[in-house]
Amino acid sequence: TRALSHLQLGRVAQAADYAARTTRQRNVYAMMLFPAAAILTKDGRSEEALDAAGRIRDYDENFSPEKFYRSLYGLPEHLTTAFRKAQAELGL
Repeated sequence: TRALSHLQLGRVAQAADYAARTTRQRNVYAMMLFPAAAILTKDGRSEEALDAAGRIRDYDENFSPEKFYRSLYGLPEHLTTAFRKAQAELGL
């Protein structure tokens, strides 16, 4: 997604803007909400991130961040680290 691309380039604010757009979509699903929530957390937008994290369980009560990591094999280590840190902060 664009949010991940911006994050990988170190453009956290732009990544968070795209992540926030993602969370406002009606047809969004858990695999899209997880990275969005993580990116929002990294940008310090805690309220939006917590809202997205709560919606993850609404859409898929069996969601595991490990599904996300497996689906994006080869995700750069610095992004994986950032997502795992956000995961811990969000309680996922």
